[in-house]
Amino acid sequence: MAEVGSAKTRQTCAVMKSTDERSGVAEMGYILGLSFDFHDSAAALVKDGVVVAAGIEERFSRIKHDASFPRKAIEFCFHTAGVSAADIEAVAYYEVPMLKFDRILWSCENAGQRNPDYLDRTVASWLRYRKFEIADRIFEELGIAKEKISYVGHHISHMSAAFLLFGIRCGHHRHHGRCRGV
Repeated sequence: MAEVGSAKTRQTCAVMKSTDERSGVAEMGYILGLSFDFHDSAAALVKDGVVVAAGIEERFSRIKHDASFPRKAIEFCFHTAGVSAADIEAVAYYEVPMLKFDRILWSCENAGQRNPDYLDRTVASWLRYRKFEIADRIFEELGIAKEKISYVGHHISHMSAAFLLFGIRCGHHRHHGRCRGV
Protein backbone atom coordinates (compact mmCIF):
# COMPACT_ATOMS: atom_id res chain seq x y z
CA MET A 1 0.00 0.00 0.00
CA ALA A 2 1.47 3.36 -1.01
CA GLU A 3 1.54 6.04 1.64
CA VAL A 4 1.05 9.76 1.10
CA GLY A 5 4.23 11.26 -0.27
CA SER A 6 5.58 7.94 -1.55
CA ALA A 7 7.20 7.66 -4.95
CA LYS A 8 4.11 5.83 -6.22
CA THR A 9 1.81 8.64 -5.07
CA ARG A 10 4.10 11.29 -6.59
CA GLN A 11 4.15 9.33 -9.87
CA THR A 12 0.36 9.17 -9.87
CA CYS A 13 0.10 12.91 -9.25
CA ALA A 14 2.76 13.67 -11.87
CA VAL A 15 0.61 12.38 -14.72
CA MET A 16 -2.29 14.63 -13.79
CA LYS A 17 -2.38 17.24 -16.53
CA SER A 18 -5.25 19.40 -17.70
CA THR A 19 -7.09 18.28 -20.84
CA ASP A 20 -5.48 21.10 -22.83
CA GLU A 21 -1.93 20.04 -21.92
CA ARG A 22 -1.84 16.44 -23.11
CA SER A 23 1.48 16.70 -24.95
CA GLY A 24 4.46 15.54 -22.99
CA VAL A 25 2.51 13.29 -20.63
CA ALA A 26 4.12 9.91 -20.24
CA GLU A 27 1.71 7.14 -21.17
CA MET A 28 0.16 5.62 -18.12
CA GLY A 29 -2.55 3.08 -17.69
CA TYR A 30 -5.94 3.72 -16.23
CA ILE A 31 -6.14 5.20 -12.73
CA LEU A 32 -9.37 4.69 -10.81
CA GLY A 33 -10.14 7.34 -8.23
CA LEU A 34 -12.61 6.40 -5.49
CA SER A 35 -14.38 8.10 -2.64
CA PHE A 36 -16.81 6.38 -0.31
CA ASP A 37 -17.72 5.96 3.37
CA PHE A 38 -18.40 9.62 3.92
CA HIS A 39 -21.02 11.24 1.69
CA ASP A 40 -21.48 11.39 -2.05
CA SER A 41 -19.40 8.36 -2.98
CA ALA A 42 -18.02 8.51 -6.49
CA ALA A 43 -15.61 7.05 -9.03
CA ALA A 44 -13.47 8.67 -11.71
CA LEU A 45 -11.32 7.07 -14.37
CA VAL A 46 -8.21 8.85 -15.62
CA LYS A 47 -6.06 7.79 -18.58
CA ASP A 48 -2.84 9.61 -19.41
CA GLY A 49 -3.85 12.58 -17.26
CA VAL A 50 -7.29 12.95 -18.86
CA VAL A 51 -10.59 12.24 -17.10
CA VAL A 52 -12.21 9.56 -19.25
CA ALA A 53 -15.33 9.00 -17.13
CA ALA A 54 -16.70 9.96 -13.75
CA GLY A 55 -19.87 9.31 -11.85
CA ILE A 56 -21.40 9.92 -8.47
CA GLU A 57 -23.17 6.93 -6.92
CA GLU A 58 -26.36 8.78 -6.00
CA ARG A 59 -27.09 9.33 -9.71
CA PHE A 60 -27.37 5.56 -10.10
CA SER A 61 -28.71 4.47 -6.71
CA ARG A 62 -31.16 7.38 -6.39
CA ILE A 63 -30.11 7.66 -2.71
CA LYS A 64 -29.26 11.25 -1.82
CA HIS A 65 -25.66 11.57 -0.50
CA ASP A 66 -25.09 7.83 -0.98
CA ALA A 67 -21.93 6.90 0.94
CA SER A 68 -21.83 3.21 -0.04
CA PHE A 69 -19.11 1.58 -2.12
CA PRO A 70 -19.62 3.18 -5.58
CA ARG A 71 -20.30 -0.04 -7.52
CA LYS A 72 -22.63 1.53 -10.08
CA ALA A 73 -20.40 4.56 -10.61
CA ILE A 74 -17.44 2.23 -11.20
CA GLU A 75 -19.48 0.13 -13.64
CA PHE A 76 -20.41 3.34 -15.47
CA CYS A 77 -16.76 4.39 -15.72
CA PHE A 78 -15.63 0.97 -16.91
CA HIS A 79 -18.46 0.73 -19.46
CA THR A 80 -17.83 4.26 -20.76
CA ALA A 81 -14.12 3.56 -21.27
CA GLY A 82 -14.59 -0.05 -22.43
CA VAL A 83 -12.31 -1.43 -19.71
CA SER A 84 -12.51 -3.78 -16.75
CA ALA A 85 -10.83 -4.01 -13.35
CA ALA A 86 -8.03 -5.98 -15.01
CA ASP A 87 -7.07 -2.86 -17.00
CA ILE A 88 -6.60 -0.68 -13.92
CA GLU A 89 -3.00 0.21 -13.17
CA ALA A 90 -3.63 2.11 -9.94
CA VAL A 91 -6.44 2.99 -7.55
CA ALA A 92 -6.40 6.21 -5.56
CA TYR A 93 -8.63 6.45 -2.49
CA TYR A 94 -9.49 10.03 -1.55
CA GLU A 95 -8.52 9.87 2.12
CA VAL A 96 -5.91 8.42 4.45
CA PRO A 97 -8.15 6.53 6.90
CA MET A 98 -5.82 6.73 9.91
CA LEU A 99 -5.33 10.49 9.45
CA LYS A 100 -9.08 11.00 9.22
CA PHE A 101 -9.64 8.93 12.37
CA ASP A 102 -6.89 10.91 14.10
CA ARG A 103 -8.70 14.17 13.17
CA ILE A 104 -11.92 12.78 14.65
CA LEU A 105 -10.14 11.86 17.89
CA TRP A 106 -8.41 15.23 18.02
CA SER A 107 -11.74 17.01 17.51
CA CYS A 108 -13.35 15.00 20.28
CA GLU A 109 -10.52 15.88 22.64
CA ASN A 110 -9.85 19.50 21.70
CA ALA A 111 -13.03 20.98 20.33
CA GLY A 112 -15.03 20.76 23.51
CA GLN A 113 -16.76 17.58 22.33
CA ARG A 114 -15.74 15.35 25.20
CA ASN A 115 -18.77 13.22 24.66
CA PRO A 116 -18.04 9.56 25.39
CA ASP A 117 -21.26 8.46 23.68
CA TYR A 118 -20.25 10.21 20.45
CA LEU A 119 -16.80 8.67 20.57
CA ASP A 120 -18.24 5.20 21.27
CA ARG A 121 -20.64 5.51 18.31
CA THR A 122 -17.86 6.75 16.03
CA VAL A 123 -15.45 3.94 16.91
CA ALA A 124 -18.26 1.37 16.58
CA SER A 125 -19.17 2.77 13.17
CA TRP A 126 -15.56 2.62 11.95
CA LEU A 127 -15.28 -1.00 13.07
CA ARG A 128 -18.72 -2.05 11.79
CA TYR A 129 -18.21 -0.51 8.34
CA ARG A 130 -14.56 -1.55 8.13
CA LYS A 131 -13.33 1.99 7.54
CA PHE A 132 -9.80 0.96 8.53
CA GLU A 133 -9.83 -1.76 5.83
CA ILE A 134 -10.30 0.28 2.66
CA ALA A 135 -7.71 -1.61 0.57
CA ASP A 136 -9.23 -4.95 1.64
CA ARG A 137 -12.70 -3.77 0.64
CA ILE A 138 -11.53 -2.50 -2.76
CA PHE A 139 -9.77 -5.82 -3.35
CA GLU A 140 -12.90 -7.76 -2.34
CA GLU A 141 -15.16 -5.68 -4.59
CA LEU A 142 -12.95 -5.35 -7.67
CA GLY A 143 -10.20 -7.95 -7.36
CA ILE A 144 -7.54 -5.27 -7.79
CA ALA A 145 -4.29 -6.12 -6.00
CA LYS A 146 -3.67 -4.17 -2.81
CA GLU A 147 -0.25 -3.11 -4.12
CA LYS A 148 -2.07 -0.99 -6.71
CA ILE A 149 -4.12 0.88 -4.11
CA SER A 150 -2.91 4.21 -2.70
CA TYR A 151 -4.33 6.52 -0.10
CA VAL A 152 -4.26 10.16 -1.14
CA GLY A 153 -4.57 13.00 1.33
CA HIS A 154 -8.04 14.53 1.42
CA HIS A 155 -6.91 18.02 0.39
CA ILE A 156 -4.65 16.62 -2.35
CA SER A 157 -7.75 14.85 -3.69
CA HIS A 158 -9.60 18.17 -3.90
CA MET A 159 -6.63 19.82 -5.57
CA SER A 160 -6.29 17.01 -8.12
CA ALA A 161 -9.98 17.18 -9.00
CA ALA A 162 -9.79 20.92 -9.54
CA PHE A 163 -6.62 20.57 -11.61
CA LEU A 164 -7.99 17.79 -13.79
CA LEU A 165 -11.37 19.42 -14.35
CA PHE A 166 -10.25 23.00 -14.96
CA GLY A 167 -11.20 23.89 -18.50
CA ILE A 168 -12.80 20.54 -19.30
CA ARG A 169 -15.15 20.48 -22.27
CA CYS A 170 -18.62 18.99 -21.81
CA GLY A 171 -20.59 18.80 -25.03
CA HIS A 172 -20.52 22.20 -26.69
CA HIS A 173 -19.66 24.18 -23.57
CA ARG A 174 -16.40 24.81 -21.79
CA HIS A 175 -16.66 24.56 -18.00
CA HIS A 176 -14.24 25.86 -15.42
CA GLY A 177 -14.94 23.54 -12.53
CA ARG A 178 -17.53 20.81 -12.83
CA CYS A 179 -19.37 19.00 -15.57
CA ARG A 180 -22.86 17.76 -14.96
CA GLY A 181 -22.68 14.32 -13.41
CA VAL A 182 -19.02 14.62 -12.53
